Amino acid sequence: MRKKLLLTCLTLLLFCVLIGFASRVLPQVSAAGGNQTEEVVSIDLTSYFDPSNIIHSTVSNRTYGEVFSLEPSVAAAPEGAITYAFLYWEVNGTIVDKPLDHEFVLTGQNVMKAVFSPSDQHVVTFVDANGKILKIDYVNDGAAATPPLTLPDRPGFDTDGWSVSYESVSADVITFLQYAKTNPDEYTVDVIFGTGAGTILYNGVATVVAAAPAEGMQFHHWESEDQVIGYGSTFSFTVFKDITLTAIYAATAPADSPRVILETDLGLRHTEFKRTSLARYFLPAGYTFVECGFLTHSDRVAGLSIDTVGVIRRRSQKTNAATGEFLMSFSAGVAQTVRAYLIAKDSSGDLVTVYDASAYEIENGGFETGDLSGWTTFGIWKDEAALTAFREERVVSTPYYGSSSTNEYNRDGIYHYGLYVFPYVNANKDLNQERMGMMRSTDFVLSGSGFIGFKLGGGKNDSEAYLSIHDADTDLELARYANRHFGNTTLSGTSNAEGYMFQYYADLSAYLGRTLYVLLVDGASHEWNVLACDSIDTYLPVAPIPTADQTAVNILPVITGAGTATNTIPNSDLTANLTGWENPDGIFQIANGGAISSVGGDSAVGALRSPAFTIGTNRYLRYDFAGAIQYDKQVFVLVKEVGTNFEVLRLVRRADQASRADGGDFKTHWFDLGTLDPAKEYYLEVVDNRNGSWGVALIKSVSLVSSPLSDYQMAESTYYGLAAVDSDHGQQRTPVSSLESNPDNDTWYLNATPAETAGTTINVSWQSENATSALTYTIATDPYFQNATTVDLSGTSFSTATSKVGGIDFGFSARYLYETTLSGLSPNTGYLVRTVQGGKASPVQAFVTGDVDGSFTFLYMTDTQADTFAETLVTQNLYEKALSLYGPMAFGMITGDLVEVGMAPLYWDRFYATGLAQLTLLTIPGNHDYQNQDRATTSSSYYASIFNNPKNGDVSRLDSSYYVVYGNVLFIMLDIVTRDDVEDQEAWFYDVVAAHAQDFLVVGMHYSMFGPTHPDEAAAIEADWLAVFDAASVDLVLSGHDHVYARTEAMTAGVATGDPLSGTVYFMGGSGGHKVYDNSASPAAFQLIPTVPTCSVITVSSTDITVTTIDQAGTVVDTFTIPVKSGS
Repeated sequence: MRKKLLLTCLTLLLFCVLIGFASRVLPQVSAAGGNQTEEVVSIDLTSYFDPSNIIHSTVSNRTYGEVFSLEPSVAAAPEGAITYAFLYWEVNGTIVDKPLDHEFVLTGQNVMKAVFSPSDQHVVTFVDANGKILKIDYVNDGAAATPPLTLPDRPGFDTDGWSVSYESVSADVITFLQYAKTNPDEYTVDVIFGTGAGTILYNGVATVVAAAPAEGMQFHHWESEDQVIGYGSTFSFTVFKDITLTAIYAATAPADSPRVILETDLGLRHTEFKRTSLARYFLPAGYTFVECGFLTHSDRVAGLSIDTVGVIRRRSQKTNAATGEFLMSFSAGVAQTVRAYLIAKDSSGDLVTVYDASAYEIENGGFETGDLSGWTTFGIWKDEAALTAFREERVVSTPYYGSSSTNEYNRDGIYHYGLYVFPYVNANKDLNQERMGMMRSTDFVLSGSGFIGFKLGGGKNDSEAYLSIHDADTDLELARYANRHFGNTTLSGTSNAEGYMFQYYADLSAYLGRTLYVLLVDGASHEWNVLACDSIDTYLPVAPIPTADQTAVNILPVITGAGTATNTIPNSDLTANLTGWENPDGIFQIANGGAISSVGGDSAVGALRSPAFTIGTNRYLRYDFAGAIQYDKQVFVLVKEVGTNFEVLRLVRRADQASRADGGDFKTHWFDLGTLDPAKEYYLEVVDNRNGSWGVALIKSVSLVSSPLSDYQMAESTYYGLAAVDSDHGQQRTPVSSLESNPDNDTWYLNATPAETAGTTINVSWQSENATSALTYTIATDPYFQNATTVDLSGTSFSTATSKVGGIDFGFSARYLYETTLSGLSPNTGYLVRTVQGGKASPVQAFVTGDVDGSFTFLYMTDTQADTFAETLVTQNLYEKALSLYGPMAFGMITGDLVEVGMAPLYWDRFYATGLAQLTLLTIPGNHDYQNQDRATTSSSYYASIFNNPKNGDVSRLDSSYYVVYGNVLFIMLDIVTRDDVEDQEAWFYDVVAAHAQDFLVVGMHYSMFGPTHPDEAAAIEADWLAVFDAASVDLVLSGHDHVYARTEAMTAGVATGDPLSGTVYFMGGSGGHKVYDNSASPAAFQLIPTVPTCSVITVSSTDITVTTIDQAGTVVDTFTIPVKSGS
């Protein structure tokens, strides 16, 4: 897919209805039939004279696309003194200023209303900016109308009154809802080969005009970042960002036919978990508009059409007359595939259906989403997540690579897929050179000119690092391309070209009309066997004219004997010549007793491919192997499937050769190929990706035999089967049978919470837009979920009021909440859990059940709230530093203010970005978690929709106050944000303590009893709870709110006891986020000044609680111990 131009039609959508309306502008589409000409439709007709005289009727047995006047079917006006004048049509809810006898083109939805004005009253019609009628009010002369109470919102705008006054009405009024832009930014429009350049306000309309074509050429279309965005030499569009348009010319003009273009996912409603698609259509003279809209499908389907099984046809009811744009927002789970369509009538009266070109483009081919959306990652090296290539960390926004960030990538747009993370980290650079894997695009239908374009950098070994094209139905590899200009500084014009991405074009026109996909492969480690790529453009409507250097060269393997293979390998000795063996890089020759990759010296890299063979009686592969074979990620033997060229086995040196010196001493290896399909053909690929003394692969005596050799001679297999993995961390390894493109799993905010008895139960929760879902869980030693338990669940509907303030969306749109408790688990045992929706698995959540008898360690933070994504890095750094220094944590505890505003999903997204939700979490809400869009402390429901805490609290705080018995500790988590039920909570607290005696009693709450930042609140909490905690002999109180790090001595009645075995320690945890204060705390046995972001690692044993607090650098800033009280 090309770099996507982000456009939006939030400008005033004039009230031109999409029925009987001739408009303009939009591109390439494939014609399709459909059965619209056979469709019988009806008309729901309302004759609306006034609120007391409404007459409904139905006009039946009409035909889709028929041109029809409704005037004869409109009811006669009521008789009497009052007369009625026709005012306008309302068609499918939209106002249409057409006469009563207008001839409409009928579609599948025909809800028509003829609206009249009575002689004794005036009609006031309230209309939104899109032409939708919000309310019709009939008022007496001189009276005022009442506007609608609920007004539609528009991203980027605030409502700003009405276009015409509805006070003191003296005539019929049509008044439009006005909006004021909340984004005053201006964006630059640049034009190449045309006019119209300038600055345009956000959501303003720009018009560009192409320059006159040169002699013998015709204007063809407009492009931006290689994306076709419009047809017509004069072109209007809505501006959402800086944009450069280029007029494209060709020897012939495009066919004069209807077209539609799709701009997908404008990012307007991400906080509602929706994708917004904008389309733009072009209707030349001689065609009559009938219908336009979007087709959606819950799976990824290339070539989606009206006739596709499972398709949902969503007719658009409004368009922008100035630009031909229309848009809709869809929930991602029900719209994995979106395609725009246009239906029109030609001059002969025949219906024509056309579709946008999205079926011809892969999703996110330019990585402009800033992540790997649309791509599926596969692991090929064992099951080691750390060595899985193709990670989201490599989608970078920097145009440079190298330790000094001065080497140019030559990327397009804002993002591309780079070599390693940015900013540069040397260890990460080396790790990504070592990583291996494959990455598959979504499917596309090859169309247009049949050419594709792409940019490639890196990939020194073209046999093991490449971009290939596969048939989506058979997986057959049709073409393969590598970066043949690796390191060519003369061509790049730069001082370094190892990661420079060169532009290539490939002619695939022989496969026009076929459904294909792109596969990127990093198949070996080190030696620049790592790819950078960008602008993978699978739809070029006009054939490019590439230079010789831009022409991609097809290096598809040519395997001798394919189609006629037997259960033998020809020329298996490899002592005389390489006949029948493909030597694509020319580095292998016969020398040193076998085939050796020494042409070009030790630094040469490449591969050698055997003739084809089958599996039969001779199922054991035997070969003698030498060279740099101790480097098992660089020198190895692959078994690949003929046709698809997928590896099915990766054989490295046998175990006893792991530490051998490089050299020509052959060692015999063997492996059982009996698990392979006897109906398929295979070949061997001997790989040398090693540079160094004896940096070669050396092989001879290759044969298929009927019996194995000694066990110690068996080669090691490092290919554990084809498996999809997540692109964040290379985890969630899911074995698959084919390179399937995985749609999204629609799961949000998956987390685990210790249940009341943490040793044997755990609570799990998540959100989804799906009404049903499944949860699978298994023991941690079953990472592939082969022995998992599945629980089928129905969600609980949930939503809140929504609004937009300061550009931030507040409130939770309609969704489903899922909560379940997993019981009967084993204590002190690791488990894995994930959801499955639509056959697709979510990322895996890991948790460990409580240790009933032994010690345990947990991570403590408070006030992690973050305004910006950058501020989440503070919390993330603390979390990762604690794990690196102190190892795995039993769980995490956070005492409130997890987020900046609880009502804003954006802030919960930022909390999840910290990584803390990877831990099992004990949390309580703080005042910020209660807050609404006005920053008023209103409700714990926002917080409660995220977490499934034990339902054992007082009835007034059932979702936010609770207790957990974990090992030898009773944890009581107190929600004290509001104080309207203190006595009930206190009574509950006493009951819990009496029923659950443990070695230690630890309380978590948000407000600090001795906090200096909010002294009034502190005094109120002290009055409510100090005596309670003394009576219950609480050992430790963990709190936040003040953003001050301090702790008291053991205290009773607010006074230090001087005895660590008596009293309560009150611990203000400072801040696990960016916000810190330096107010002086009193009483305080210790205070950290200046305050810095910290987290605490707390270890509980049978004898004491030890608290160790660190800063972002991992420096210990405080430590203290609380001994177990005698008699506890």
